[in-house]
Amino acid sequence: MINPANAKKLLPLLTLLTAIAALTLGTPKPSWADSLRDEMSAFHRYLNDHPRVAADLERDPGLANSSRYLHEHDHLREFLHNHPQVRQELSANPGRVMGSSSAWNRGRSGDYRRYDDRPWYWPWGRR
Repeated sequence: MINPANAKKLLPLLTLLTAIAALTLGTPKPSWADSLRDEMSAFHRYLNDHPRVAADLERDPGLANSSRYLHEHDHLREFLHNHPQVRQELSANPGRVMGSSSAWNRGRSGDYRRYDDRPWYWPWGRR
């Protein structure tokens, strides 16, 4: 059992530890979806700055995984190395990623999903 005199000495320490725990656990972390959206926004900015690469990848998104193509385009290889989520998304959903680059160029929002990817129950108009 704790002596009441010792409990008074421990109270400031316990208060400090509780405050640190509350600050650490209460800090919101960016979700994976937010991170992916930011990565896709960066990728579409990259495509805007490199129109030939954008045209090549729109024609064949698999070029992003071609060692020969990446050897010829060091800037793309470096970008994909620095943005591994973009590389994963290009491998898993190339049509969704590259299909939105033309929409991005038309000035749509940073959401990289295409208009046609809306769910069937989309409340604002028909598909």
